[in-house]
Amino acid sequence: MSAPTSPQPIELIFKYSHKTFTIETTQEATLGELRQLLHKQTEVAPALQKIMFKGKALSNDSTKLTEFKLRNKEKLLLVGSSIQEVLKVAEQSEQTTETSKDDEKVYLSDLPQHKKIIEKGVPEEAIKGFRNRHVRIRYGSMKRI
Repeated sequence: MSAPTSPQPIELIFKYSHKTFTIETTQEATLGELRQLLHKQTEVAPALQKIMFKGKALSNDSTKLTEFKLRNKEKLLLVGSSIQEVLKVAEQSEQTTETSKDDEKVYLSDLPQHKKIIEKGVPEEAIKGFRNRHVRIRYGSMKRI
């Protein structure tokens, strides 16, 4: 009768935000436990983490790492944002919506570059248009242009 073997230690290499770091755990650990270890090092909450391995996202936190066929020194990618980063973006978006509410409508005719042209008035060679009247142009006359 053989004695129960202790879980095999495994070292995983993670890339996150242009930084590389290692996490030491066992192959019997679950993905949820790995997320907690990542949270301690990166401050990215487990709910905001996406762990990529060989182009696929690892999901189901109750799955053991052995089922993902992770080996020692395997490289993984962590995608996510810390809560501070999320709050910072939320504050910025609130500020932009507040300033956009304060802004009044700006008409093109009020802009300086357009005012100059409007002040000059209607050019002498301009053809007066008629409201609600459509002028038909024959197709043959457009060919010569």
